[in-house]
Amino acid sequence: MLLNDDIALPRSIFEIRPGLQLVLGVAGLEERVRTAFVGLERGRYFLMRLPSAAVNGLPALYEYLYQGSQVTVRYLHGGNIWGFSSRVQSYILRPYPLLFADFPARIESHNLRKETRVECLFPVCVRAGELRAQAMLLDISRNGCRLACDASEALAALEVGDGVELECAIFDAVDGRPLGCQVRAVQAAGSRATLGLAFTAVPEDVGRSIEGYLRTVSGLL
Repeated sequence: MLLNDDIALPRSIFEIRPGLQLVLGVAGLEERVRTAFVGLERGRYFLMRLPSAAVNGLPALYEYLYQGSQVTVRYLHGGNIWGFSSRVQSYILRPYPLLFADFPARIESHNLRKETRVECLFPVCVRAGELRAQAMLLDISRNGCRLACDASEALAALEVGDGVELECAIFDAVDGRPLGCQVRAVQAAGSRATLGLAFTAVPEDVGRSIEGYLRTVSGLL
């Protein structure tokens, strides 16, 4: 049966991509299980990949995954932690361990960001050591931003903690000064990779430029 109440379902549930990391809680099991999103069909099911290690590392897991057992699913998307309760429909172990749960009727979120963040689409140049590559700026705040690039690019091989430098007109770096950043998140989905960056040192004039852009866009929205 399809859901008629769209108000309780934020757009984010339909924006998540296969491979997104999930945290699964199972009623009766103290340990949380790290899984990954596989797919969904609105109003029918939410499909997750169970870790192969669960078969050996959590032998008791499958004792709790019976039809109708209560589970909770949490994931990070767009700076929010999203979560919902569901019930197990079924699971399979071959050819791959997969868990089918009811499609959520309601989803709740907790915003992790304290600052204003706005979506945008600007070309940026990324430098990391000898690496120099092009990417697209997807959103920005006073303290960080998110980039997208082709998953085949060398940028997708960056790891959390790596330092990079950005050049972009939005930073008003007309004198060629790049903006220092640290990689906080890397996620690949299909042909696209996204990088979450935190600004490490923002010159005062660049900070004013970013804040001016945020105020302008927020006002228009």
